[in-house]
Amino acid sequence: MASGLARLHVELSGAQSGTWEFAGETDGYNVEELAITAEGETNLTYFSQDAKGNAEAPRSSVIRVDKAAPAIAGLPRRCKLWPPNRKLVRVADVSATDALSGVRSLTVTASSNARSDAGDVVVDGGSVWLRAEKRRHGRRRTYTIVATATDVAGNSTTANGRCVVRR
Repeated sequence: MASGLARLHVELSGAQSGTWEFAGETDGYNVEELAITAEGETNLTYFSQDAKGNAEAPRSSVIRVDKAAPAIAGLPRRCKLWPPNRKLVRVADVSATDALSGVRSLTVTASSNARSDAGDVVVDGGSVWLRAEKRRHGRRRTYTIVATATDVAGNSTTANGRCVVRR
């Protein structure tokens, strides 16, 4: 004959900590909530005990809460392409990191204020090459590099850098 659930024991350690004893079922059920909201890794250990005193072996799980967006590195701050010799110059090696859930994606694009960037912008993964060439009529050319990173938890961030070919 079944004896029913007498209690549920829960312990948290790590980013969030505490110990809880939840009462067993009443009229065949019992609903309890325990919110884990602290950012970081929380270790959850739990076991149940029936009304006859039989306890199951403790079980455990790791809960990761990630509220922070990934960090982007490698974008140029003040990049000057000189001389304007029409050569492709490697200007950035963009990367992203996320300490909690990890990086899901990194997208890097580049464009300029010239009429066309065909052949003047090369992006391979996080590496960016730009052509050291002025705009039409010898005008200043400004390239903008945009990087967007998203982590596994769905947080995202965007950063940009600029490179200039002066008159």
